[in-house]
Amino acid sequence: MQQKLANDTGALDGALPNGTLPQPGYPTRLGHTVILPDRLMARDPLDLLYGSLDLLILQTLAWEPMHGYGISNFIRQRTAGVLEIVDAALYKCLHRLERQDFIEGEWGVTEENRRAKFYTLTSAGRAALRAETSAWTQYVAAVHKVMEPA
Repeated sequence: MQQKLANDTGALDGALPNGTLPQPGYPTRLGHTVILPDRLMARDPLDLLYGSLDLLILQTLAWEPMHGYGISNFIRQRTAGVLEIVDAALYKCLHRLERQDFIEGEWGVTEENRRAKFYTLTSAGRAALRAETSAWTQYVAAVHKVMEPA
């Protein structure tokens, strides 16, 4: 079905009262508006991050046990700063993964002699990581098929 571009008066649908069209763009999860110059489509990496945060955390913990800041720092360093996890989202995800028995937390002391909760991947977490990795790989392959020339 085609989208109607003009209303009955001939004005463009979505036009502001002064007759101009709103700036193209979209709101991000963090409440920012990304303006799309010349109708180019851009994406805030954080929008994509939150859909894959469980996978990123599980994979990070597959390397070694870490505390929350260590997990966040590891992901930021491995992605050259493209992915930065907001603390609230990180800890919400860690608590959810802990409730699902995918990770276990144990209090310990950091290298800076600070008390922190260190998270370890459980056997159920390893199984979840394998399943999530498989699903992610299938998803990426499907998107790639759409993106490549016919």
